[in-house]
Amino acid sequence: MHLLSPLLGHAGAGATWQALLVLAAFGTIAIFLLAVAGRLALDEPGDLVLPLAASAVLASLSGATAGYFSDWVGWWFPLGVAALVAVAVAATTSLSLGPTSPLAIGAVVVGLAVSFTLHTTIESAWHPTGSGVGARWTDATLALVSPVDGDTTEVGTVDVVVAVTGGTIGPAPAAAPADPEELGVVRVFVDGRLATGPDGEPLLPTEDCSGGCVEASYPVDLPLGAHVISLEFLTADGQSFDTPTGQSPTIQIATVEAG
Repeated sequence: MHLLSPLLGHAGAGATWQALLVLAAFGTIAIFLLAVAGRLALDEPGDLVLPLAASAVLASLSGATAGYFSDWVGWWFPLGVAALVAVAVAATTSLSLGPTSPLAIGAVVVGLAVSFTLHTTIESAWHPTGSGVGARWTDATLALVSPVDGDTTEVGTVDVVVAVTGGTIGPAPAAAPADPEELGVVRVFVDGRLATGPDGEPLLPTEDCSGGCVEASYPVDLPLGAHVISLEFLTADGQSFDTPTGQSPTIQIATVEAG
């Protein structure tokens, strides 16, 4: 995972790359089901070009659906891999996909077995819901004040403004106070990548938040094009919160256009 961190950005709820994997799995499974039903012929590798292109288009919606579909990555990623292997084998060998074919049955059995066996492991590694150290997310609320979803911004440095209610933002990782929601650390991500300063370190608020801020700004460089901005709120000592599924999320997301 360490080597993949530049590509995967951050783990946890709302990660765009996790939603991309889920949507790609949906598309690949659809290809598999169409082939099993006899509606899609997979006689040679070229037969996969258009179906996989359609799957890629579906996966491109990950930025707008990350807050929802990223939660499913533990279940659907193994199923998508099994379906992808099955359709690739069908298109490159003499084996075929059908309702009673060994290839189709094997793919379903393996996909379901791996999904049920490894989904908790995948979620622990890619989609953690907390640090396990007792830092509870109770009444604080994190909000992306600016830019908001759908905004058009200037190309270059843009101030990402963050507000917290029921807690405060601190200046940098430090010893955690008695209330873990006080002096918390905000991490800003652009397109799934951790935003850093010229020194390569995570961005710090431009305001003096040594006494705690309820609103803070983080200068982020946005090149031309569409971007997904997401936030994560950590404890003062940089730990993730133990946040049960369905409770107030620690990550807020907005898709903006720089141009």
